[in-house]
Formats: sequence, C-alpha cells, structure tokens
Amino acid sequence: VKEVIQVGSINDHYLTVTGGGERANYRVSGGYFTQKGTIIGQNLERISSRSNLEYSVSDRLKFTSEFSFTYTNNDMNYGMGFGDANGSSPFPLSILGIAYKKMPNVGVYAQDANGNNTNEFYKISQNTSLNSDQKYLVNPVALATLAKNNLKTYRLLPTFRLQYDILDPNTQMLRYNMYVSFDINNDKSYTFLPQDVVNRPWSDTQVNHAEGFDKEQLTIQTDNNIAWQPKFSNKDHDLLLYASLQTTDGRSIDQGVLTYGLQGATDPSTSGYLVPPVANSSTWRSMGIMGRFNYS
Repeated sequence: VKEVIQVGSINDHYLTVTGGGERANYRVSGGYFTQKGTIIGQNLERISSRSNLEYSVSDRLKFTSEFSFTYTNNDMNYGMGFGDANGSSPFPLSILGIAYKKMPNVGVYAQDANGNNTNEFYKISQNTSLNSDQKYLVNPVALATLAKNNLKTYRLLPTFRLQYDILDPNTQMLRYNMYVSFDINNDKSYTFLPQDVVNRPWSDTQVNHAEGFDKEQLTIQTDNNIAWQPKFSNKDHDLLLYASLQTTDGRSIDQGVLTYGLQGATDPSTSGYLVPPVANSSTWRSMGIMGRFNYS
C-alpha cells in the first residue's frame, strides 16, 4: 500500500485588480490552482480568469459585461475491473483497492538472476496456478504510472446586460432589463491501457487500448423583462408590475474513437485496430413567460 500513496498538496494563487471612475468600473481577476492527490498519478491543474466591466452612459442607461474562462487539466487513475481474464468485475477497482487486495509478497519490479530490481514492472505470469483473484490483478504501481486517464475542460462564460430607465426614476420607475449569456463548454477525455500493465497478449482487445472522446456544448440564455412601479402621493400604497420573457437554446455534439493493438503509440487516432466510432448530437430549446403583480 505504501508504494501507491503519497503526501497530497494544494496550491492556490489568486490576483484581483479593481478600479474605475465616475461612469465606468472594472474588476479583473485570475487564479492558478494545482492539487496533487494522495495516490500516485493524481494531479489537477486549473487556470481561471474573470472580468467585469460596468459603464453608465447616463443616469438612465447602463451596460454591463461579464467574462469568465476556466481551463482544467485533470490526470486521474485508470479504473478497470480485474477480477478475471475479461476484466469483468462489476465495478472498477481503484489503485488503493488493488493495493489492498494484492498479495504483500509480490514485488513491484521484476528482478534479474541475481535478485536485483530492474526497471520493468513485475507481472504475474498468465500460466500461474494462482486463483484468478490474484492472477489477473494488475500491478497497482504500474497501472498508476503507465496507464493514462486524462480529462481536459475548457469553459467560457460571456454575459452581456443592459438596464434602461424609460421614465425618470425620480418620478416613477419604468425599467427595462435584458441579458444574454453564452455557456461554451468543451471536454476532451483520453484513456490508454498499455500491455506492460496486464499479463495478456498484444492482440487482446483490452491491451494497448486507447479511447478518446470530445464533447462540445453551447447554451444561450436570454432574459427580457420590464418593471413598472409608480409613486403615489399616499405613501401607504405601493404597486409593482413585472413581466419577463426567458429563452434557452442549446446544442451538444460528442464523438469518440476507440483503438486497440497500438504499437509504440498511445493516441487513439494513430494506426491500430479501430472500433466503430461513436457520435451523438442533441439540441434543446425552451421559452418561459412570467408575470408578477404586487400591491400593498
């Protein structure tokens, strides 16, 4: 177990700059975050930025723009069932779970004729008479070091707002507000299981097996609303009328490539035995109308 655990750490750095004048105000911030997990092979990196600009054209007209960007690079442990020759355990075992199940007298590295450790990871022979619970249980250090499971995420969120007082707010409030928001979210995942981790022939479909998936998603949201609040000479009376039109429009596309039998390469787009690719797309739309009346 001690071969797969490590001391985790977190580093978080953030910088913010604000300023402005009589009509304009701005705020810009950026951050850099890293985390090392408590299991070898676990690393997370995140870069984020956010900006906000508010500009008042006049006492009755104001524009606001917001922008945020986040990039995440997440190296995770490879998960796979190793209960039998087909790896058909109902749930993938974690690196730590494999280490706890592994026999304690099994070495991490293969040894030469003199009993010295080599640079190659040790694999239990497929011809051994051991029970399948141990025979097909991989070297957890090799799995954490050589197998790949990576997810990269790019997310962009620009938002634009407008506020306009149609009437003089000192007399009565008749205010129009609108905003449009774009949510752009792209994911890229990649996994690879090399032959050096498992005791199977190179022609096995789960050996030198790489998968790559890309997902692109765009969601657009809008809100147009108007509010009217008159001022009565009698302060005991208060009236508010509000109406809003909200829309959502989104689309998503994802595609994946699966390859096995790769020799000297880890990219699923390179030559190998190609499994039929996967591709899906979807769209969605919604519209809502809301009205509110309040009198007191």
